[in-house]
Amino acid sequence: MKLFITSNGDKMSHQIDSGFGRCPFFLIYETEDDSYEFIVNPHQNAQSSVGASVAQFAIDMNIDVVIAASPGPNAFKLFKETTIPVYHAPANTKLKAVISSFEKNELVQLEEYLPYQG
Repeated sequence: MKLFITSNGDKMSHQIDSGFGRCPFFLIYETEDDSYEFIVNPHQNAQSSVGASVAQFAIDMNIDVVIAASPGPNAFKLFKETTIPVYHAPANTKLKAVISSFEKNELVQLEEYLPYQG
C-alpha cells in the first residue's frame, strides 16, 4: 500500500506538516516492503488552487492512502471522488510514529472535510 504523507522535512526524523498544499515535502511510503522516498512539493509556491493541484499530483502517483493534518476542502473533495481514503494525523507528529499508528489502525479516517484546528 502506497502512503502519501505531508512532511516538514526530508528525513524520517521529521514530522507531519500542519499544512497540505504548501508543505515542503511529501513522504511516499510503501507498506509492502518499508521502502520510502521524499519528494519536494512542486506546488508549494503556486499562486492558486494549491490543494487541488497537490491532490491531483498524489492521484497521478497512484497513491492508496493520504495521511495529513488538514487537507483543504478542494483536495479532500478530489480524494473523496477518487475513493482515496484520507487519514488525520496531528501536525508535528513524527513520521515514524504516524506510520506505526497507521499500521496499527490507530489513525482516524476522515469522512468529511475537517478544518485545521491549529
